[in-house]
Amino acid sequence: MNRYPGFFKLICIGLAFFNLALGVQTGWCDNPDITQAGNILQFVLPGLALGSTFLAGNPEGGLWDREGTKQAAYSMATSAAFVISGKEIARKLRPDGSDRNSFPSGHTAAAFSGASFLGTRYGMAFGVPAYAAAALVGYSRYQADQHYADDVLAGASIAMLSNWAWVTPMHDRFMFSPIAVEGGAGVQVAFTDAKPSAKTGTPDASIGFPNTRFSFQFGPSFVTENEIGGQLSTDFDLTELEDNDNPLTTAAVRLDHHMNENHEIGLFIWPMEAKDSGRLSHPVLFQGVSFPADTRILSAWRLYDVRARYRYHFFPRDWFVLAGGGGIMLQYHIVRLETEDLKQKAEEDDLAAVPFLHIQTGYRFKGHIGFYIEEEGGWLSNQWFNSSTAYLQYDRGTHWDIRLGYQYTIRDIDANKVDNRVVQHQPYLVIGYRW
Repeated sequence: MNRYPGFFKLICIGLAFFNLALGVQTGWCDNPDITQAGNILQFVLPGLALGSTFLAGNPEGGLWDREGTKQAAYSMATSAAFVISGKEIARKLRPDGSDRNSFPSGHTAAAFSGASFLGTRYGMAFGVPAYAAAALVGYSRYQADQHYADDVLAGASIAMLSNWAWVTPMHDRFMFSPIAVEGGAGVQVAFTDAKPSAKTGTPDASIGFPNTRFSFQFGPSFVTENEIGGQLSTDFDLTELEDNDNPLTTAAVRLDHHMNENHEIGLFIWPMEAKDSGRLSHPVLFQGVSFPADTRILSAWRLYDVRARYRYHFFPRDWFVLAGGGGIMLQYHIVRLETEDLKQKAEEDDLAAVPFLHIQTGYRFKGHIGFYIEEEGGWLSNQWFNSSTAYLQYDRGTHWDIRLGYQYTIRDIDANKVDNRVVQHQPYLVIGYRW
C-alpha cells in the first residue's frame, strides 16, 4: 500500500511542524473560534482514531481491527502518562499565569495521538489531514495564551514517540495478491504474524539502515544573562525580572536525514519563550519609551532558534567518531515591556541569520553506548553565537536511542532593531527514533 513509509512519515511530521511554525508568527492574540476548534478537535482526533479500528477490517474478514484497537489504547495511554507526569514535574507557569500546567500541552498531545495513529496504522491518505488538524490544535493553545511554543512541540513529540513505540502499519501485516482460478479471478489476503523489532513496527526481516531520525530534547534552561539593547534603548538585563520562572522548562526537536553513511542533513528547532515580571534597578529607555526604576514591569521574551545543517562523517563504522560541516542559524527574537497600569509599553522584534561551522567527536563503547562532544559556532558582522554540547548516548536496538547531556550556549545578536545577548546552560534528555 505504501512503498515509502519513511518518506511519507517525514512529510507528515514536516507538515505538522511547518503549520505550527506559521501559526506562532501571528503574535499574541486570542481568536475564540480557533480556541473552540482546538477544544473540540482534541477529542475528535483520538476518537476518530480509536473508532476507526472498529471499521478497518481484520484478516478473518470482520470489521474490527482488534490489533489496532489495542495499539491505539497503548499509544494514547503512554502519551497521557508522560503528559501528566511532565506537568507535575515541570510545574511551568502558563503564559496567562492561570496555573502551573503549561509543560507539555495536553490538548496537543491528545490531538497528535490520534493523528499519528491514523497516519501510521492506516496510511498517508489519513495521516496528512489528521496531522494538519492536530497542528491547528497546537496553534489554538498557543494563540489562546495557554501554552508557549515549546510546550506545544513537547506535546506533539510525546504523542508521536508513543505512537511509534506501539503502533505498526496495517499493510505490514496484510498482503494482497491477485489470483486466477478456473472460471474466474479473485484476490488473496494473507496475514503475517511477523513481530515488530523492539516494538518499532518493523519486522526483523525488513530492518535496513535507518536513514532518518526524529529527536525530542527537553530539560531546564538556566538563563544567566539576557541583555537587551539597541539604537533606541539603554542596556538592561531581563534576568532582573524573574518573579516567576528561572529555570524554564523548554523543549526542542531535530530531524536528521542520512543520504548515505557519510553525508547527513538536519533541521533543529528550538523555541524559547518567557513571560515574567519584576522591578528594574535603574530607569530604562526601550524603543523610545521610558520605564522608571522600582516600578513593576511585565516582560515577554521570545527567541526562536532554527538551524539547518550539513555534516560529513569521516569514520561512520569505527569506534572513533569524527564529523564536520556547517549550516545557517536563523534567530527570530521579540521583546515586549509594559508597566502594570499599561501606561508605558513597547515591543520590538528582529530576525538575524548567522552561518556556522559544526564539529563532532566521540567514542563508541561496546554495548551500544557512546560519548560525544559537539561544537557549533558562527560569526557575521557584529553577530555571533557558540554552542558547546557533551552527551552520553545509549542505542536501544536499531531504532531507539536516549541521550543525557549538557549544553552551554552564548549568543550575541546585534541586529538592526534589537541587540540581544543570551547566556544559558541546560542539562537535557533526548529521546530519538530512527526509521
